[in-house]
Amino acid sequence: MSSVKDSILLNSGASDTFTGTTANLIRHFSSKNATSTANFSSGSNSSVNWVDLTGNSNMSMTNVSFDTSTKLITCASNSVLNAGNLFGGTTSATFTIEMWFKKTGNSGGYVNAVGSNVQASIGGFAAYIEQPGANNDFDLAKYYVPSGLSDQRFPTNPGIEIATNVFNQLVFGANGATVFLFINGGNPSTGAYSNSVATNTVNTGGANVFFGSFSGGTSSLLGDLGIIRIYDDVLTLSEVQANYNANKAEFGLS
Repeated sequence: MSSVKDSILLNSGASDTFTGTTANLIRHFSSKNATSTANFSSGSNSSVNWVDLTGNSNMSMTNVSFDTSTKLITCASNSVLNAGNLFGGTTSATFTIEMWFKKTGNSGGYVNAVGSNVQASIGGFAAYIEQPGANNDFDLAKYYVPSGLSDQRFPTNPGIEIATNVFNQLVFGANGATVFLFINGGNPSTGAYSNSVATNTVNTGGANVFFGSFSGGTSSLLGDLGIIRIYDDVLTLSEVQANYNANKAEFGLS
């Protein structure tokens, strides 16, 4: 993959151009882009579509607020962001998800960045920012049902802390049985965290993928949302850094 200018965004003005990684990009949502937020009203939006800048499929959103001056989307305890079936019904997918988010509050239990429905033996995945008994840990867990057992969760427990009330670039995904995590262009200094905890692959099946809650209804994220990008491949460290450098200034990062 290479880092190229995204011509999709040029019709919204130079300030909206994206100079990060666009190869294998299958969804691109930006609160800073006028085309992407064309359906939003100022203040509360009970039901709205966030326009996908790749032209593939919009994201349906309920109970979110939009600030026309900061150009940020605020998620509340009853917000639901449904990206639909991203992976075409495959039972195993290689993917990378990038999310720019500022956590501003706690809702208790698991606070999931993304949750896929746990489906019988197929399983699913959930990335979350807060774990019970931990301080804002960023992690990606696999879900599946081993033979003869009930649903099992297999977290990676990397010990990555997420600061509150500041934006973070959160990047995570899977390649077969290996999951990986980046934060803010690759920090911690190891560049990335990866783990093949348990031997099962990360399965997606035909489930919808939800942002800001687990399976569209529980453990909601509280805070401000800026960008979501979804790739159907694994991003390298240099590609993650290219995306970070392309957007860091508008979210107050250096």
